[in-house]
Amino acid sequence: MKNEDVKEKIANEVIKDFVWRRRWRLVTWIGVSIFVILAIVKYLIAYGIPTFGNQIAVIGINGEIGQGQIASADKVVPVLRNAFENENVKVVILEINSGGGSPSEAERITSEIDRLKKKHPKPIVAVIGGLGASAAYMIAVHTDKIVAGKYSLVGSIGVIMQGYDAHKLAERLDVKQHVYASGPFKDLMNPLHEPSDAEKKVLQAIVDNAAHAFIAEVKIQRGKKLTRDDIYTGQVWNGLDAIQFGLIDKIGTLESVTTDYSDLKVSNFGPNIKSPFSANFAHELGAGFAEGVLTVTKQQIEFSK
Repeated sequence: MKNEDVKEKIANEVIKDFVWRRRWRLVTWIGVSIFVILAIVKYLIAYGIPTFGNQIAVIGINGEIGQGQIASADKVVPVLRNAFENENVKVVILEINSGGGSPSEAERITSEIDRLKKKHPKPIVAVIGGLGASAAYMIAVHTDKIVAGKYSLVGSIGVIMQGYDAHKLAERLDVKQHVYASGPFKDLMNPLHEPSDAEKKVLQAIVDNAAHAFIAEVKIQRGKKLTRDDIYTGQVWNGLDAIQFGLIDKIGTLESVTTDYSDLKVSNFGPNIKSPFSANFAHELGAGFAEGVLTVTKQQIEFSK
């Protein structure tokens, strides 16, 4: 092969490599940009556009209050902290539509409300939409004011524990269970054996003790606002009755409450609504970036074949 041919071949390879590298950079830049944009759009669709300036932070307590739920303490507590620690937030509203749930989850939320109210004093209002009952009402009583609609259902102050008795079904199917327990009450609420009178007594005591604690909490938080002593039966009332009994402070809706603060912008804080500069957003962004790089790298490998 002549020197000229060798030089020409080398030059062609250099040019091809240069073109390929420029194409790779362009494809990489386009790919990463697309996934960054998609991550931002995904965040805004899921969490809403961040609001700046003085504002009302609306925090949702929706559905069952329990671990793994949208109204779990793990999701609500961080949002409460964001709202109270944000200097632009002048008022916090809990938008409640829940039939209750776990008392221990509600306790974590109420304890944080009490702590944040002392550390970052600002008004906090509970607005009950369709339903604010049981553990949801327990959360509401720790706010400065409770508002509910005329047709909202409020109350259900009490505790319930449920189980199933399937021991007759097991007998019919000839299913036998062998239980080895360290104590007579270690096997409480086992659906495959009929509960004894002693077990029923223990379970009822658990429920009664929890109910007494709940009632005491309502009395401490609502105080002299309560006008009746027979509201602790587990019953729910509409808003018109609830205001007569002192369970709520005002008839209204989320819109009527926010109108009282017309100089403030309404911002939906979540749960899980965070600033676009938070770690949550960084994770979304990082995930999009990584996915983009992986996709483009795959394209590079296929292109170079």
